[in-house]
Amino acid sequence: MISEIYLPSALQQQYQCADINQVLIGLNRVNIFIGPNNSGKSRLLRGLYKETFKYHLAEQDFRKWRTLAADVHEQVSKYLLEIRMQDIASLACPGIKSKLGTIKDTLIEGGLPGEFNALQELESFIKDLQTFKCTGGSHLPGEGGNHFNVEGISRRIQQLAANYSDQIPASVIDFSLPNFKKTYIPILRGLRPMQIDDSEGFHFSDRFDNYKNRTLGDYFLAGIKSGTEKANAANSMQVVTGLRLYDEVKRMKLGTIEQRDRLEAFETFLSQSFFDGQAVNLIP
Repeated sequence: MISEIYLPSALQQQYQCADINQVLIGLNRVNIFIGPNNSGKSRLLRGLYKETFKYHLAEQDFRKWRTLAADVHEQVSKYLLEIRMQDIASLACPGIKSKLGTIKDTLIEGGLPGEFNALQELESFIKDLQTFKCTGGSHLPGEGGNHFNVEGISRRIQQLAANYSDQIPASVIDFSLPNFKKTYIPILRGLRPMQIDDSEGFHFSDRFDNYKNRTLGDYFLAGIKSGTEKANAANSMQVVTGLRLYDEVKRMKLGTIEQRDRLEAFETFLSQSFFDGQAVNLIP
């Protein structure tokens, strides 16, 4: 289960988290976002759906391994300073200090799946260092003339790596990250027309109400065969689905004084009943 989500950079420009690292914390299996209208609740969820984000899991916290990565990097750095080297290399790795630094930084930056990949890389690299064979390296500035003992360096790095072997349990390395699948469920709300009026499915019309017609046909007009009688019966029945709300509001906004007054009274009702007296305007 995801317990924390790092806000993607695109959302960090729009939202400010209490956590300094822009992380949504305290998440559970069901999470409720509370806020006034137009405060960005739905926009946040759409952003998380569209953007790739890093996360933490409640079942396994990989952040505790940051200390191990920092410690290995520090010990290697101290030894290199002792022998006046900036970095050392093998055939497989052009710079062990540099590589350990990259792994450490990824773990400190945090967030899965990168955090888990870095931990696996750290465990594998520690194993490789136990058979390390130095093939060269770079001196600290001003130390270029100093000779260094390749065999002695190799033994020291192997010994150092042996001190950290088997510190990461196999159960952690073999952990399988969940294969999450995002699903966005839109809420039926607002004044947007929803009736499809073309074969491609992206032209919307407010001229008819498919759901109303289906409701009338299924429940009220099934026994009427004549088209004229069916149309007359349909016109005499008041079935409100809400799918023509856009058209109704637009008609009343542009209608008679009485229609505009009725719409204003409805807005007042919404304001007092649901929004603590805040102004409500229905705008098609």
